Amino acid sequence: MQGLRLGAPLGAAVLLAPAAAWAWHRLAPQGAATAMPDGQGLWMLLLVAPVLEEIVFRAGLQAGLVRHGWRPGVAMVVASAAFAAWHLAAGQGPAALAVFLPSLVFGHAYARHGLACAMACHAWFNACHLGAIAVA
Repeated sequence: MQGLRLGAPLGAAVLLAPAAAWAWHRLAPQGAATAMPDGQGLWMLLLVAPVLEEIVFRAGLQAGLVRHGWRPGVAMVVASAAFAAWHLAAGQGPAALAVFLPSLVFGHAYARHGLACAMACHAWFNACHLGAIAVA
């Protein structure tokens, strides 16, 4: 039964990630998120960023807000808004807004299934982003 419950956030990530990655790629200012990264950049996108960002935004901010009495859904939205703002501040332009919806999926995956599930969803989104770059 656990596998069926785990399937919902992962299924949403699998379905949402390609569309969100395409939107990200279409909205990004030239050069910001539109070029295929080198080997080090690939490691950053596929491993380091999903791990560190989910620790900060899910295990840190989202969980911290819930511990301080915020409703889980509100905490998820606030953490996702902060996640999008972080990408906006990193110079990714309007493309940063395209990460808000996938971030909600990451937040849901975290709330229901834990940090590893959120990291896996995030890594899948980033892999789809690389796929959008590759086919562009």
